[in-house]
Amino acid sequence: MKILGSLLIIFASILTSFFYEKRLKNQLEQLKDISKFIEYVKNQIEFFSLSLHEIYKKYNSNNKAIDKLISKEALDLFDKQIEDELNSTFSNLGSGFKKEQIKKLEYLDKYINEKIKEFNENYIQKTKVFRAMSLFLGCCVVILLV
Repeated sequence: MKILGSLLIIFASILTSFFYEKRLKNQLEQLKDISKFIEYVKNQIEFFSLSLHEIYKKYNSNNKAIDKLISKEALDLFDKQIEDELNSTFSNLGSGFKKEQIKKLEYLDKYINEKIKEFNENYIQKTKVFRAMSLFLGCCVVILLV
C-alpha cells in the first residue's frame, strides 16, 4: 500500500509540472495571437482606414473570436504590465489621427514581440526547473511518509 501511495504522490508531482508547462505554453500562444491581432488592426487602419468597430466586426466575422483574445481569463495569464499596455492602447484607439494610432499599435506590437522573445528564452529553462523541483519534492514527501 505504501508503494502505491508513493507512486501516486510522485505521479501527482509530475502532473503538477505538466500543468505549469501548459500554463506557460498558453501564455506564449496568447501573446502570439495578440501580436497577430495587433498587426491585423494596424493593417486595417493603415490600408483601409476602417474604424475600430468595423475592424472588430470584420475580425469576428472571420471566425476569430476577439472576446477570447482579450478576455479577463486571457489577461489573467499575464503580468500587470502587459495588461496595462493592452488596456491603455485599445482604450485610446479610434481617437486621433491615423498616424498616431499606427504608432501606438507599432509600439504595442514591438512591446509584445519583446515579451514573446523573453518568454521563448525562459520557457524551456522554467519548465525543466519546475519538473525537477516537482519530482524532487514528490520524492521528498515519499521518503518522509515511508
